[in-house]
Amino acid sequence: MNTPANPINKDITYTSPVNKDIIQSYVLTVAKYDSNIYVKRILTHIVTANQDYIEGKKIGGTIINIEEDLFKDREYTLNAKELLLSNNDKNYKRIYDAFEYLQSKFFAYEDEDVRFRVPFLTAVYGKKRDGRIRFKMSELIYRAFTDYTKGFRKYELQVSLSLTSVYSIRLYELLSGQKIPLKKSIDALKEMFQVQNKYKQVNDFIKRVIEPAKKELDEKSPISFEFGINKKGNKYDSITFYPIAVPKNRDEDVERKSILKQVALSYSLDRVERDYFRDMGFTDRQLKNNHDTIREAKMLIPDLLFELSILKGKMREKKNPQGWIIASLKGKIKDIKNRIPPF
Repeated sequence: MNTPANPINKDITYTSPVNKDIIQSYVLTVAKYDSNIYVKRILTHIVTANQDYIEGKKIGGTIINIEEDLFKDREYTLNAKELLLSNNDKNYKRIYDAFEYLQSKFFAYEDEDVRFRVPFLTAVYGKKRDGRIRFKMSELIYRAFTDYTKGFRKYELQVSLSLTSVYSIRLYELLSGQKIPLKKSIDALKEMFQVQNKYKQVNDFIKRVIEPAKKELDEKSPISFEFGINKKGNKYDSITFYPIAVPKNRDEDVERKSILKQVALSYSLDRVERDYFRDMGFTDRQLKNNHDTIREAKMLIPDLLFELSILKGKMREKKNPQGWIIASLKGKIKDIKNRIPPF
């Protein structure tokens, strides 16, 4: 089944769920997959739900639910209306087509260390006229969606849902949080968007993908870009993106919450993790003073409690056990970052 084209529709007005910053793994950000706007919205809701799930928040309400079975596969229940593009959009068929499309397609990622290819969804089902769609995601792809060891991107939920071109959304995800110029080969970008056979000429790729995406990000996103096309010999080889902040497009409430999260330890650690640190002798003041390291450790280390359990067994021999644990976490963070491929 072919996905629809990705035009920018200026008539779309969308009222999204409660706005917040979303943390998305770099693996998903640069993964190679074809998409349309409905498919991308499904993936955005999955990323949002997974983030709440990881943070131990109750998943529910009118948007999406998650249940985990004995094999750790996740079953999601999503209200189809949440995927519509506006109050005037009644095209539920495109939503069902998008789910069928995802079920037939694979998620692929490759770097110098790993290479994998797994189906997006393992099952899709629901009752007619019920309005809810149930679908399953395997443990393998759930782990890929939530693997932050390769890095991550943080972006604003409402901005992602308001964008009407898949290319705009994916460049928004790629550039969010980027402080320095980002160079990507044209071939890598085409493969990432799965348009290798669509735009043979570089000028067509720039005109149909890059320039429209830039225009939409300028209008709606807190991050946009300028770009330069680079030559290798006589051939255009790569594009350098120069990130540009657009503060007027940033949600002030989300920005304020983001700042609060950076100073509030309760946002970084759940109750079990806080109790574990305290059991190792950490005072609230020590936790607060080392907040940045602990927050980064939780983001990058796949199983923080397991890592702490290893350190706990060795800390009794140390003169300053809490200081040694923090230094060990910093070393672990450095090792993980050294394995992250350059952007």
